[in-house]
Amino acid sequence: MDYPGRISLVLFTSGCNLNCPYCHNPELRRRQEGSFTIDDVIKVVSSRTAIIDGIVVTGGEPTLHGKQLVSFLSSFKEVFPSLQIKVDSNGSNPGVLEALRGVADMIAVDLKTIAYERYLGIELSTVLRSLEVARSFTEHEVRITMYPDYVDAKHPEEFCAVLDSSSVVAVQQCYLDGRPANTPEVVEEFAEGLQRCVKEVRLRL
Repeated sequence: MDYPGRISLVLFTSGCNLNCPYCHNPELRRRQEGSFTIDDVIKVVSSRTAIIDGIVVTGGEPTLHGKQLVSFLSSFKEVFPSLQIKVDSNGSNPGVLEALRGVADMIAVDLKTIAYERYLGIELSTVLRSLEVARSFTEHEVRITMYPDYVDAKHPEEFCAVLDSSSVVAVQQCYLDGRPANTPEVVEEFAEGLQRCVKEVRLRL
């Protein structure tokens, strides 16, 4: 699930500029000084190249590390050119995603809601620009997590209005305190509503 179709090593960055109530990694919201260097990561990956074919950089929000992230992944790609790199993002920094062209192989961007300004304090247009950038990579994924306050499950057409027909979308169940926020039927019906307007829908319950 971290990297569809691949066995991957997942690297977590700290710091996030959003405050989603359903965050799975709330301990990573606060920026922390890291203790791992590129050499440390290369050493770990070298010991696992027989069993992995990709790495995933997630968070937190990786793009908050800007040039440092781009430099880190560029150095990694030079050492491991055959390993595929995926970056997860909340879509708030499209410029950093653009800088990852030629470095990352797959970008996954969260489309958390249509009402970004109301709930998360950023503009929907910023995230839509990130989605546009993501579609220019070899692989991409738009992730919609079914948090009831952010996503009206009865109106997938609201999301169709901002999605591109070439988009690959993953519709994900939302878990609150370890429990699903929706019935499987609700999530499935929403996913079916998106199938008419995007290239592919992936369902994750």
